[in-house]
Amino acid sequence: PTVFKTTGFQFTNSNTGTAAIAHQIAGVTDTNVYLRALETDGTTGACIARFTSSQAVNLAYQCVNPTTCVAGEVLRLAGTAIQSNASTASPIAYTNMSLAFDGNGSASIPINYTDVGNIHLLANASLPATGADPAYTITGTSADFVVKPHTLAVSSVLTAGGSPNPGATNTAGAAAGFVAAGTAFHVNVESRNFSGSRTPNFGNETVSERINMTLSEVALVYPAGGTLTSLTGVAASSFVATTPAGTSLNSSVVWNQVGSLRLQPQLSDGDYLGAGDIATFTASGTIGRFYPDRYSLVSSSISSGCGTFSYLGQPNLSLSYQLLAQSVGGITLTNYGGNYASPVTIATPTYVAENADGGNGGSLSSRVSAGTSPAWVNGVLTFTNTSASFNRLALNSAPDGPFTSVQWGINVVDGFDARLLQTKNMNELTTGACSGASCSAAALGLPLAFRYGRLRLDDAFGPESVSLPVNFVTEYWVGNYFALNTSDSCTLVPRASVSYPSGNLSADANRTIALSSGTTQGVYNNIDALGIRFNAGTAAHYFATPSAGGTGNFSVGIDLTDLSWLRYDWNQDGNFADVSIPNARFSFGSYRGNDRIIYWREKLQ
Repeated sequence: PTVFKTTGFQFTNSNTGTAAIAHQIAGVTDTNVYLRALETDGTTGACIARFTSSQAVNLAYQCVNPTTCVAGEVLRLAGTAIQSNASTASPIAYTNMSLAFDGNGSASIPINYTDVGNIHLLANASLPATGADPAYTITGTSADFVVKPHTLAVSSVLTAGGSPNPGATNTAGAAAGFVAAGTAFHVNVESRNFSGSRTPNFGNETVSERINMTLSEVALVYPAGGTLTSLTGVAASSFVATTPAGTSLNSSVVWNQVGSLRLQPQLSDGDYLGAGDIATFTASGTIGRFYPDRYSLVSSSISSGCGTFSYLGQPNLSLSYQLLAQSVGGITLTNYGGNYASPVTIATPTYVAENADGGNGGSLSSRVSAGTSPAWVNGVLTFTNTSASFNRLALNSAPDGPFTSVQWGINVVDGFDARLLQTKNMNELTTGACSGASCSAAALGLPLAFRYGRLRLDDAFGPESVSLPVNFVTEYWVGNYFALNTSDSCTLVPRASVSYPSGNLSADANRTIALSSGTTQGVYNNIDALGIRFNAGTAAHYFATPSAGGTGNFSVGIDLTDLSWLRYDWNQDGNFADVSIPNARFSFGSYRGNDRIIYWREKLQ
């Protein structure tokens, strides 16, 4: 039932009006709060001032939602701390204070509450009997109003193990990093009042406002030009209560990216207890550096440009592979590359090699020549080179090999974050299978065969009546001698590298050689605009039968400047990289010898 009173207290937001107290902000003093003492005029029925001078009044407040008040938090009216009461308190405990009522029956009671929640104010005053009026207690209760937090602020960021966030960006070294991308970390958020103190009742609401708390990324600090990708694990309901009171913890925040960022809290519904959004959300400082969890080799291939083998030092290997910088969950980290780290310290591929799982990578790895590594782009390093090689030893080293099963491997050296390649499956320094930390590299493609080769052109002579066969072949070291390389159907000797008496074979006419009478011509099984092509290790070379029965001698030279993998120490000076082979001497004409020579032997090298 409705109860009508002829005298009472009314809490308003002006000294003459009747509007209820507005919603408040914790720690902010609102001077537009009044307690009005009113009564009904017995003649007109209008509301008039009951008090117009100082009067002792009992004041209190009651916590409605949360239903209990936190000890130590203070609500002041007109500068005086008044008594708190839980929603179920009975009787209500009051604080007595003297208020100065003006001619409108209004007393100014500026309000300041250090905590948050839905509350209301209560007042009463005992009036003694006067004349015909009996003793009377005048009472009043305000409408419920909400005191919102002034600020939600990130108070700390920690690893799951409790280590502090270093706030690093481009300081090299694992110790300067925070966590690997994709690793859950902890964010503590405080609800604060205007003075920066925590409001301990935040989150204790009947339906906790923590379920509406979330986090969002607000700025990318590092690297410049990177992308501020989204956080995960920050949806509403991710926060739980923690200590001290007024602090909320989200222990499932994840950033699947490298670099550093800033984030801030917010309310997902933009509304605290129906009173609208919180005015201030304070972002964190720099959080980071987040670094890759690992590098993964996701594809690779290597093949020889000469069928089943390549010569040592021959730049004809087709090598391709792809590396990814990944998070804990295997997500490619698109900020890796560009301005992340630097060309000096960013992860760089290194290479190893061993033959026939012989644990001989210590002597073979230095021979790998893969070419310059490209830059990381959006967390991906894609490598393609069609001129990689597996090299000879130093110039003064004798032939070695053959190597029948050379396995190349790759590792990643990371001078910035000290992260590792995780797809390792070989160890070039040991034999047999490796596992875990005993592996030092990841295999690239399948094993290849390599041979130490040389190009050979022998002297030849014969009668002028027939063609003159020439031994122009490629050979390889089989371990104790050189043998014809019947597997070689890929060698091409450039025309410009072959010198005839009239000049090199860039001009096809120079293949014709003048003799004492008539001419002969150098003939090859396969010669085209580019050069002389070998098949099964031989050029199938001969000089055609001289025309007009011509005779004579001539020389042919081969320049190996562009065929370094077919060089050899022909002059026996210890340098196995002679840029030419000895000129070969060719003769047409019948030879009867000399009457004074008993025995003749030609020494061939």
